[in-house]
Amino acid sequence: MLLHDERNPVFLKVSKDGKEPDLWPFLMESVPEEHASSVGRVTIQQLVSAIDESGRHYDWIDEFKQKYGIK
Repeated sequence: MLLHDERNPVFLKVSKDGKEPDLWPFLMESVPEEHASSVGRVTIQQLVSAIDESGRHYDWIDEFKQKYGIK
């Protein structure tokens, strides 16, 4: 699993076909074919959203969002 910030400019570049960020296909080339279907990516923003929706971790999630500028 690749965890990255959606604001990272490396992941903002769009591939020639307009579907994927440039870096992802490059990274996937190094993953053995038999494991490729088990590899995915999640943004920090998606993770924070899921934590918010869970109703748990209220003791630290707001501080984390503030520290990393996540709304």
